[in-house]
Amino acid sequence: MSAANTSPRWRPTPLARGIFGSVAVTFGNHSPPRHSPNPSASARCSWHRSMPAAALRSSPARLPLCTAHEPAFSRPVRHREPRPPPWAAEFHAMKFLLFSSFAHLVLDRDPTRVSGGAELQMGLLARALAQRGHDVALLGADEGQPDGRVLDGVRTRTGGRFDTGRPVDTLRAFVRVARVFRAERPEWVVIMGAGTWVWLLWLLRLRFGFSLAFIAASDVDVDGGYRRMFPARGWLYELALRRVDRVIAMSEYQRAGFTKRGLRPGFYRNLLLDAAGGESPKDVDFLWVASAQPLKQPGLFLDLAARLPERRFVMICPLKQDRAFWERTRARAAALPNVEFHPLVPYHTVQMFFHRARVFVNTSDYEGFPNTFLQAGLGRAALLSLRVDPDGMIAREGAGVCAQGEPAVFYAAAGRMLDEAAALAGMQARCAEYVAARHGTAANVDAFLDALKP
Repeated sequence: MSAANTSPRWRPTPLARGIFGSVAVTFGNHSPPRHSPNPSASARCSWHRSMPAAALRSSPARLPLCTAHEPAFSRPVRHREPRPPPWAAEFHAMKFLLFSSFAHLVLDRDPTRVSGGAELQMGLLARALAQRGHDVALLGADEGQPDGRVLDGVRTRTGGRFDTGRPVDTLRAFVRVARVFRAERPEWVVIMGAGTWVWLLWLLRLRFGFSLAFIAASDVDVDGGYRRMFPARGWLYELALRRVDRVIAMSEYQRAGFTKRGLRPGFYRNLLLDAAGGESPKDVDFLWVASAQPLKQPGLFLDLAARLPERRFVMICPLKQDRAFWERTRARAAALPNVEFHPLVPYHTVQMFFHRARVFVNTSDYEGFPNTFLQAGLGRAALLSLRVDPDGMIAREGAGVCAQGEPAVFYAAAGRMLDEAAALAGMQARCAEYVAARHGTAANVDAFLDALKP
């Protein structure tokens, strides 16, 4: 037989090998390419990885048509289905990495540390996703905790001191975070709240090929407030915001703000916390729970306590970062005989205070959707807010009183709420009904996953 007869009909050139090899790598049965221009596409092509073993054995014709060890151009052409069959699309176990400074404290029942705000929601989301069978890692700031410990089905990783905001700490943490991404190879990375790290994660996305989802934690994340407060960091944040794969709102105000920017946001509501606490006598007139930050304005709550000396006030105010501000707040609270001050109450036990409270007080200058409003609903407490009223929960739904930023209205409403027992009972009931109707965990985890769909 002549050499011409034994030669292949077509011999691929090096360029062709590169093109077909890229196709094989992209659609092969392994992790997504590092520089994929559309990482979600490669993730969607890996649906077969989540199929039950029995389904694979019963449907051999539906197995992946290419492998990482066989060049694409050496196989016969076969028909490829345009989308996964219905029985395979019912569940796709995805690999998540949630980026949050102290969300791991939500899963760690150590009574000496606390976590709240966006960190609390990220911890609850991580646990809910793990309970549904997804592979979930939670990347937190390094406080000396062990790396790789599994809590409630969530793998906790450490990424350095990226929580401080100091340039040197951020640079060191960036290297450690990149190492975690190299080891974890997530399909989706999720971050909640504006900051420089949204931009840094977007840079890492270009290197590792994951999809990046941003969740708004506060209203200033969407209305330009963050950039007005921090011009340089805000510019980097907004640069990345226009380039992430998904933006997700947690209130109607945030959804409208994203839409106004020309973005197409997903939407889900805050996840509901555990209702531990049970029935308790309502022996606390006014409750205030927040970290010691100027934007929370704890002094206004203490002003209210000074105006109503016959009423009982409880203040839970853990240290955030400004120790001097916290010390001044604690000293002033100690000078008021009708104020009970708690410097540290873990999230796992704080709910009992909401069950005991008649009225929960919010004095913040701005918020997103406060977790404490959910806790107030679970504890059947009415709301008294200086300014914050997410989605009209207070004014429209009648869950309490919002003073629209007017201190005089705020102080007057406090005394009137306790004087009118029937009206207060109605506010308490409506607050509980609002939370129960809109913040069920199962429905909102479904909404979060729907927001990630193409």
